Amino acid sequence: MRPVLRHVIAAAVVALSACTVEPGSGERSDAAAVTCDAIQELPSLGRSHVPEGAPIEPPSRPATSGSHYPTWLDPAGPVIDHPVDRGLEGYAVHNLEHGYVLMYYRPARVPPGTIDALAALARSEEKVMLAHYERLPPDAAVVLAAWQRLRICSEAGDADVMSGIARDFIERFRGDAGVAPEPSGG
Repeated sequence: MRPVLRHVIAAAVVALSACTVEPGSGERSDAAAVTCDAIQELPSLGRSHVPEGAPIEPPSRPATSGSHYPTWLDPAGPVIDHPVDRGLEGYAVHNLEHGYVLMYYRPARVPPGTIDALAALARSEEKVMLAHYERLPPDAAVVLAAWQRLRICSEAGDADVMSGIARDFIERFRGDAGVAPEPSGG
């Protein structure tokens, strides 16, 4: 393969890793667009357990590693549809340590149909949770998190496209597929 063609292909792959996907081939509809950044590979911030209730202030939200509580985030099911409190990461990081994928969303930025589709996905998959979480980065509508992996979507208007992006993330980073230190637990 010629060097110039290789560079063009490489540039196209990089451009597609951070993408906006719009359904159909017609004009852009902001309500139906899905815009996600590239998947971030973050450094490990450790995985030590701290006493339940101890203050944990992760350097970024949502946390993908670091000090956490020794108990699970499991509020009677895989979908948390009420606002969660600020201590979420203390439990959620324990789930991530065991190979979970958490899908966080900010309801004001995500259409109800997309929330319903992500909830159905969480209910149909093992080690996947969906949580209403207002403390996401300011531009985030949906954030997908696994141990040391993060994908931020600023638009999540098309339920099918967003579910496909989430399913791909789950398949890549859940359980033994990712880098979680204890993927077989839970």
